[in-house]
Amino acid sequence: MTSFFSLIDFTSPKLYFSLFHIFLNPFMWNLIGRLEYNTKCFSKFFGTPLKGVYASFVLIFTLGITRNFLFKFVVDEQQKLDLPYMCVDVIGYIIYAAGIILVVGSSIRLKIVGTYLGDYFGILFPNRITGFPYNITDSPMYDGSVLNFLGHSILYRSPVGVMLTIWVWIIYRIGCMFEE
Repeated sequence: MTSFFSLIDFTSPKLYFSLFHIFLNPFMWNLIGRLEYNTKCFSKFFGTPLKGVYASFVLIFTLGITRNFLFKFVVDEQQKLDLPYMCVDVIGYIIYAAGIILVVGSSIRLKIVGTYLGDYFGILFPNRITGFPYNITDSPMYDGSVLNFLGHSILYRSPVGVMLTIWVWIIYRIGCMFEE
């Protein structure tokens, strides 16, 4: 049997661009949040805190979409494991569904303003949200996203996808340390 890592093409520029982009997303979220909190630069530039949140939403959402496309391009171009078992698909779909539930549940709870840095813009909820999915995990958006990457990697039997998923998890854990 071939080694898991021997199936990963470490010479692919797309791989390194994807690794960088995965790092870039939480870095940008934290940078935007810190800049706004300390200088109110987005609120001033866009006229109001709410407009600043919507501008951060556009930027962060766009970065997320491009990160996902890069991830998929890398997974598609690299070698796959030969695992024809249906149970692998079932596991992949279950993990993927759990991730979607956490991300969508969090988005519904927080809405755009809460999801896209509203607290840094001074737009706060009256109480801490403790209902689903926050009663499952403190970071359902991050954890759900990691599960989505993992589910996709399993469905496509992608060693590079699993490696990138581990990178996502590491970067998100570091991001959580700054946010918390």
